[in-house]
Amino acid sequence: MSRFEFLNAPSIDELCTLEDRQILINDFLLEKSINIIWGKSGLGKTWLCFAIAKHLSRMGFDILYLDADNGVDLIKDRNYDKTIRELGGAMTYINADLMDDAKNEMNEIFKTIEENARHGYKNALFILDSLSFFLGDDIYDETKSHKLITFCKRIRRAGGTLLIIAHATKAGSSIRGSSSLINSVDEVWQADTMPCKSGELNFILEPYKQRLNVRKSAFNIACDECTLSQVDPKTLELSQKELDISDRIKEALENGSLNQNKIYKALEISKGDRATQRVLERFEGIFWQSFEGTNKTKNYKLIVA
Repeated sequence: MSRFEFLNAPSIDELCTLEDRQILINDFLLEKSINIIWGKSGLGKTWLCFAIAKHLSRMGFDILYLDADNGVDLIKDRNYDKTIRELGGAMTYINADLMDDAKNEMNEIFKTIEENARHGYKNALFILDSLSFFLGDDIYDETKSHKLITFCKRIRRAGGTLLIIAHATKAGSSIRGSSSLINSVDEVWQADTMPCKSGELNFILEPYKQRLNVRKSAFNIACDECTLSQVDPKTLELSQKELDISDRIKEALENGSLNQNKIYKALEISKGDRATQRVLERFEGIFWQSFEGTNKTKNYKLIVA
């Protein structure tokens, strides 16, 4: 018997069991993990959360979405309510917009969640949207950060998986939040979007810490059905050369449709230039649309947003 038996320290078997994590989404999400996803406002991070929630619900997960960032009108305007209804009993969605005293009522919900952790939260996803609200709009307060992380760790020990949405600073170059908070979670993901077709979103997520077995991940979301498809990040990433070519093509098409040869001429490059051809193909349906012109020539016209 250890002379420190009075400490009731967990056994090594208990510790190892805690670290047994099922891969939920390859390279991206593991169960029993605390994750922060951050990015500029307006990226569509809420779309990403709903799509992840729907994806995990098909794996037998129950979802608790605590939303203090999106008003009820926005939920309806963007058709998030369609996904909430579709998931039915698999998702419990709570919106602070319907509360008289949102901060106190959310605190009571947190207490209830903690009290019920003894029953276990395996196969449960918790989404907190967004960080600034749950820290009382003082995201650099170390005491409040510690309290939130303590809550998250209790949920994780009970088997739960957490996604916390956070916003970027005004400059957009870094996450808004204390360093202790960032260092206490399992992974921090920087979210960015790439050009996409109408009704879709393309996300690239870059891991900051890489503590878990994760790496840069990319997803396409079909907004109408809120479906999540994992794709190779390389298929979405753009080089500066590709961005420059696409900008020049858009500028050339501003005055009307052009066939391929006239696009090459406008860009002052040789016909059949492979880099330009790849850009034309890649952004068809995103920046421009092709159609058959006279003499069956392939023409392009800008897509007006």
